[in-house]
Amino acid sequence: MHTRCICLYKTLLTTLFCLYAFSAFGDDNTFAPSKYNDELKAIRLPLIEIVTVTGEDPTGTNIFAPDDLWGIGLTDNDYVVGHMRMSIGDSLLYDSGSGGMKIRLRGNSSSYYRHKKPYKLKLNRKQDLLFRNDSKYADKEWVLLRLHEGISIRFLTGYITSTILNLGWQPQWEFVNLVLNGDYKGDYILIESIKKSEGRINIEDSGYIIEDDTYWWNEDVYFKGEMLTYKTGYTFKFPDSDDINTYLLSNIRNYILEFEEALANGDDISPYIDYDSFAAWLLAQDILGQGDSAGANRYLIKKNFYPAAPTASQMYMGPLWDFDAIFRTPENWCALHNRSYSFYFPQLLERQDFYLSYVNQWKDVSETLRSDIIEQLHNINEEKGEAIDASRMIDNKRWFTNVPYKSLSTEIDETDEWLKAQINFIDAQLLTRYQLQFVIDENVIQSDSLFYRETITYPTVSVIDGYSFSGWDITPDSMPANDLTIHGSFIPISGITDVTYDNSETNPVIVDLSGRRYHNIESLSRGIYIINGKKTLIR
Repeated sequence: MHTRCICLYKTLLTTLFCLYAFSAFGDDNTFAPSKYNDELKAIRLPLIEIVTVTGEDPTGTNIFAPDDLWGIGLTDNDYVVGHMRMSIGDSLLYDSGSGGMKIRLRGNSSSYYRHKKPYKLKLNRKQDLLFRNDSKYADKEWVLLRLHEGISIRFLTGYITSTILNLGWQPQWEFVNLVLNGDYKGDYILIESIKKSEGRINIEDSGYIIEDDTYWWNEDVYFKGEMLTYKTGYTFKFPDSDDINTYLLSNIRNYILEFEEALANGDDISPYIDYDSFAAWLLAQDILGQGDSAGANRYLIKKNFYPAAPTASQMYMGPLWDFDAIFRTPENWCALHNRSYSFYFPQLLERQDFYLSYVNQWKDVSETLRSDIIEQLHNINEEKGEAIDASRMIDNKRWFTNVPYKSLSTEIDETDEWLKAQINFIDAQLLTRYQLQFVIDENVIQSDSLFYRETITYPTVSVIDGYSFSGWDITPDSMPANDLTIHGSFIPISGITDVTYDNSETNPVIVDLSGRRYHNIESLSRGIYIINGKKTLIR
């Protein structure tokens, strides 16, 4: 009770100070222009101006991961009350009013390595800051992602790729410029935050949004699975940590553990996860060349959770977020593709049904992927390229005076070359056809051209009087990543023999009359078989 009273007292003091600050200084003097004000007003991109009640920028403390864990986290990043205006030129788009919003630092390592910081905004009243004329998009929570050299094109390419692969809801965005307390902070992406809502991730109240999170050690509520590295843990985007009790936590953890057990044992996992969304998420990262196996945000979403029927809905992946580390694995798989300790993909790719979902989605998009991405990038460049370039030039003056400037058009050309090489690589891995031959007594009886891991269909062998078919020397279920010849032969029949199992006999050649091969006598049921060239009756 004593602690609660102190907290309420601090809140009251903060509120009174905010009222005093805005009444003392007034709105006329709060929005002091930055030294780039005239240039920013001339750019046809939204300008966000924020002034805090203290006149000071929000702060936080970076902390390093304990022991041998990963990452640099952020703490003590409290919200600061402020006043926000959003405009284009001389046209006012939005005004929060005095004390009508809050701003704080966000991010983890991104808040540590650079002077230009990312921020989270929280409005007192819901508003769609992208102005889409639909009340379902109005929200209090928004994010300002910092841009720096090369990030604009990475973000755009990543976002477009996610929409082409139909990865469900993806956050909408806009390029903006930010002035905070009269100081130009640079160009940013104003973007919807990851959260449950009708206009964002539309799930039921019983559902979950969780993240396989490198920074779990900096969260109040988390849980661990048993298959992934100890360096990551699951944290929550929904429900809020304040609303999670032991019962809710154990429900979703048990669901993850059951899925992991089924995956490890080779059991059916389709009740637990949506193959297509997991495969599409991985495919997007492979296309983009995601080089970060730790920091790539892995969100898992479950529409509902009923304890009596936990698999009433599957868990699916999405959305894509954080494209800082793409374009880093040229002509190769992304960092998550083969690293079993990072996520479940290596185990999933061993399953034929998951692999086929991955390959089929690639077949659906591969022929037009490059042209579709580049066309959309050119459309954005035509609509906003001049404004984006102008913003980046001012941003470079503010932060990166020694960094060579590249126009968005130049970066689009470079992205086109990346996509050309990356698509050729994935095509070679997934769409190369290998030759398959079935040979009986040196005669080719059937030839096929199959993709890697495509199901092999065995030919029917015609019966020859006085001969039995020996069976095939190997019987793989699917095609390897190389040409393959499978051999068989006809064996003269020398009569019928009654046999019993002989322990001294090793590796007998056993086939039934249809040509199917068996590897030991113990597995045979009653009937007639060809054993080492002799027709044999098993009673």
